[in-house]
Amino acid sequence: MNCASCGHWLVRVEIKYGNGDTIIKWSDPQGRGKCTGPLADTITAPDFGCIKYEAGEPIVQSSFKEGNPWNYWTPGPCPDCGGRGMAGDGVDDRCCGTGQVRYYDDGFIGDNRSKMHPKEKPFGKRPDDPTPVCFNCYKSIDQHWNVCPYCGTNLKERQKPALADVL
Repeated sequence: MNCASCGHWLVRVEIKYGNGDTIIKWSDPQGRGKCTGPLADTITAPDFGCIKYEAGEPIVQSSFKEGNPWNYWTPGPCPDCGGRGMAGDGVDDRCCGTGQVRYYDDGFIGDNRSKMHPKEKPFGKRPDDPTPVCFNCYKSIDQHWNVCPYCGTNLKERQKPALADVL
């Protein structure tokens, strides 16, 4: 009797999400599995045999979480500074000196500057950046436009405030 048909043999740990995604948390790329029985946590080949064989199907641990994989994270030590908060001569850019970052379920390692997953924010925008608006008609504009398409205001040459307005 071998592991490939043993009820103690764990071959995969996966998490299924409400949006249909499945994240595999553990599986062996060489097709091996982990014994959960007498050889607890020992990785074995499918043809390995032991005296504590138990007939059954290999185990696939599966759990379910609502939502998306990027909605779930756990705190952990910063990979850049090793959890110290300092990198080289200054504060670490990823953890901002805290030594901790977010490890998201989809494998993304976050930072403490934005505290957001890239899928949570619009492409190319930081969450603290305000949406640019025309200073004449106050409608939303693209930051690269030279002229407002709504009111025709030249966006690149703002009027300088008068000296009386500054004082």
